[in-house]
Amino acid sequence: AGLVAVTTLVYRHNFVLLGVSSPASMRRVTLACLIVLGSFTSTLPWEGRQIEEDRKLIDETTVRIELFQRNLDILKDLTDEISDPNSDTFRQFLTHDDVKELIGQSDDFIRRITAQIHSVASGLCDLTITVSPHNDIIYITSCLARIGKIFHVELNKYNKGSRSIYRASTLGDPERFTINLDVSLKSRIGRVKHLWDLPVELKWMATVEPEVTGYNGLDINPNIIRNNYGLDQYGEVATGEPQSSQASAEFQGQYWNPSDLVASQEHWGVPVNNVTNIIGEDKYKHSVNLNEASLHLQYLTSTEDLETWAFITPGTTLDFIDYTQTVLSTPEAPLVQAICYGAAEDQFSVSDLESSNTQFMVMAAMGYTLLTASGEYGPNSDHECPQAAFSPDFPASSPYVTAVGATYLHNATNSHPHPQVAALYSGSGFSNFFQQPSWQESAVSAYLTCGTPLPSPAMYNSSGRAFPDLAAYGSKFQVKIGLRYFSISGTAAACPVVAAMAAYANALRLANRDPPLGCINPLLYAAGDVGTDITEGESRWCGDGFLAAPGWDPATGWGTPLADTFFSLLVGDSRDENRHS
Repeated sequence: AGLVAVTTLVYRHNFVLLGVSSPASMRRVTLACLIVLGSFTSTLPWEGRQIEEDRKLIDETTVRIELFQRNLDILKDLTDEISDPNSDTFRQFLTHDDVKELIGQSDDFIRRITAQIHSVASGLCDLTITVSPHNDIIYITSCLARIGKIFHVELNKYNKGSRSIYRASTLGDPERFTINLDVSLKSRIGRVKHLWDLPVELKWMATVEPEVTGYNGLDINPNIIRNNYGLDQYGEVATGEPQSSQASAEFQGQYWNPSDLVASQEHWGVPVNNVTNIIGEDKYKHSVNLNEASLHLQYLTSTEDLETWAFITPGTTLDFIDYTQTVLSTPEAPLVQAICYGAAEDQFSVSDLESSNTQFMVMAAMGYTLLTASGEYGPNSDHECPQAAFSPDFPASSPYVTAVGATYLHNATNSHPHPQVAALYSGSGFSNFFQQPSWQESAVSAYLTCGTPLPSPAMYNSSGRAFPDLAAYGSKFQVKIGLRYFSISGTAAACPVVAAMAAYANALRLANRDPPLGCINPLLYAAGDVGTDITEGESRWCGDGFLAAPGWDPATGWGTPLADTFFSLLVGDSRDENRHS
């Protein structure tokens, strides 16, 4: 087989970016021609070194204190009822005050603990304390010397390549901490983050294997999506409601070039729709890591013409706690959020999974709709071969997040009559941590017993939360980065497409003075139809995986959305007011 003339390839967990000399050379890549350009996970260890005393009074760091949350069982029951289309309290969402009263610590406790923190080494330097809206998290920002006094630690500077962070000289479990507080206050702290723990390194690997892993099919652009998914029939929504906008969550130093975003929209002839609000760190505006965010925002803004925000979480890891607190603390934040990132469940600690999922549950209870990419490498998110068992992706495995898988588009033939096919790389499977929700038990059971060939039962947890919930095109998206367009494939391409459609449905609801969408998963499974059922293809890695089948399947969920069907389900008949005749 002829080699591809690869000009650029960058892999960031949920997509592959590929520049090739020509479409013909792309087609010549076969199994015999696997090109591995290396791992993007640094193998360098974190190296700690002592800090000069004068720097300890100048350099600052932020520590997160997570307080014990109360009544989580009650919150879960309430969230399940609020999200259940058959419940009397369907879409009767909670307010900030409701959540704070239910799970948070009392205002009196917050006053006492913050006062005592302020009193420690008060003459050294300034100290800033930020309390979460629900009284369950406290952020402390101060100089290294004062942080050291508060937590009885010496801080070192840890370096890894070009990155540097401040952490305790004696690393350990964030749930086994010391703090200069009364015992009665300390007893309500669950864990302390960003002090004893080093960042978790996520695994990325750059590969070019389009004929094998499903990075094939026809090129995709915004006009193909709008036409094939029936979106051209729907016009602009004027709601006057600020939360009818949409948002993209960005991590790991990713940014985008606003001029690329506008140039892409003008190139494809869609309305110019730049990002109007950027929340979080702005130091990445000169970042060279433009791939992931460019993909997300070019397709989030061009699939539907809605006001778009970006929430940027600093750091090199996926810190979903910091992300959720930023959103929840931002007035009038968009209710539909595209979180098109993820990593293997087993790369997160148990406490990280639990804490992140709890915050996702809070957001669902308050009317947020969260969508995420279902992951890459099929059912094996950590892409190790061979495996004793599959490795599912998070947050795709959270019951409160809608997971989006990927398909590719091809010219239908007699042997392959369906133009949409499940992409082999599309993340799939069953959580090893979160229990299967009742709303999907029937659909999962139908798939597991329908006679479709299955992997060995030892490879997956059939009683775990199953995903994805639905899918969309995910292969060969045309994305402008700098002077040229690149083909990008992955579930991170599919994610913003469905997120934009959900945001449009949410805007229609708000325009009609109806409650927002909230978590749509129970509704999807109750309906069992989003538009196009994908019955061809499979999600596979290392020769094993899940086949697409009629109805729900772990390869593509309920299939891909068509505007009329999807909006009818999410909005009802009021969608017709924005539908062109």
